[in-house]
Amino acid sequence: MSASEMARVILENISSLKPKKNRVLIAIAGPPGSGKSTVGELLTDLMNKNLMKTSLVPMDGFHLDNETLDKRNLLERKGAPETFDIDGFLSLIKELRSKNDIKIPLFDRSADKVIKDAQTISREQDYLVIEGNYLLLDRELWRDLSKYWDYKIFLSVEQAVLKSRLIERWLGENHTYSEAEARVVNNDLINANLVNITGSNKGLKLGKGTTVQQDNILGGLRFNTDENIFEGYVTGWLGFNGLYSDDKQTRVIAHPTDNTLLFKAGGVNQGTIDSTKLTINGLQADEVLINGNTITSANSNADLELEASGNGYVFVDDIEFQRSKIIATTTNDNLTFSSTGDGYWKLGGTTGVVIPVVDDSGTEPGVQGQLRWNALFGKLEVFTGSIWENGAGFIETVPTEDANEINFEQSLIFG
Repeated sequence: MSASEMARVILENISSLKPKKNRVLIAIAGPPGSGKSTVGELLTDLMNKNLMKTSLVPMDGFHLDNETLDKRNLLERKGAPETFDIDGFLSLIKELRSKNDIKIPLFDRSADKVIKDAQTISREQDYLVIEGNYLLLDRELWRDLSKYWDYKIFLSVEQAVLKSRLIERWLGENHTYSEAEARVVNNDLINANLVNITGSNKGLKLGKGTTVQQDNILGGLRFNTDENIFEGYVTGWLGFNGLYSDDKQTRVIAHPTDNTLLFKAGGVNQGTIDSTKLTINGLQADEVLINGNTITSANSNADLELEASGNGYVFVDDIEFQRSKIIATTTNDNLTFSSTGDGYWKLGGTTGVVIPVVDDSGTEPGVQGQLRWNALFGKLEVFTGSIWENGAGFIETVPTEDANEINFEQSLIFG
């Protein structure tokens, strides 16, 4: 909306305000460079054209002089609330309510000084448009101004636009670009942020912009439209709705609607926590890595141990790890060790492998390939799929007594 359009809208809204015993005071507040003076002048002109006798009263006429500011070490902060004569301004506003001839001071920007009694507000003036940065400021003495305003307007402008306008203003007063930018960053925008914070009685409205548009102003507050976060500047930009690294690539954020914590590292989403679970891309606990469906040791050639405490055991699905035993927990269930492709199972050691021992006549069914030691016959057996066969081949054996007798007979025959 242009300044002239804004002035017409304001005129429509204040047309019902009629002066009675006192004048009608209309306050236009906003940060430096927001267009208060322009809108105020256009509004004053429109009101006079509509037979509403109006004068414009700038707050700038109450700047403290440079000598006073220098003594108070405030010259570099000229334009801040403490560099104005608030007592004098408040006294003038009280006087302006009554319909008397009143002289007011004006500020000569080119001379950088106040001109006393520079303008007269005549008793015929029914309306006054007051414009200034801090007309709505919520500070001691300043807040007393609000009770005199019959209508309040607050102008809000993007910080990037403010910066550009203010630099142009200082360039117009014969400053170099670097000097102009330094004045704007180190003073004007600080004052602008203060005005934006306290300027609206309907809530706090901050400047917004992209990450590239950030100005490193101590105490600066803004909304980052790239990151969708509010942020403030101290020694770097800090986000307000989560924990952030300086470059915003690593963060912890509370989701605004679903009660979930979001974790991001190096610009990549790493996991979430909700009311029921932790979901994460990978986890390292001491020297154990958990990633997807894989659990590995973090150190090369290190063992991976699953160990229960006390008399407890380790269970994985239907398998129980009981010290030196691996047991199928379901009755009559099989425990299978398998390999893929050309791989095979290898049992290490040098002392041998112990297989099951039975005392069976051979009627007990088995599984094809099953091995056992049959103590009844004293032999190794393998189940073929239908019967138990000698595990050493299809060779019948004889009892020891028979073997000794045959051996004795052979000795007699062959001498």
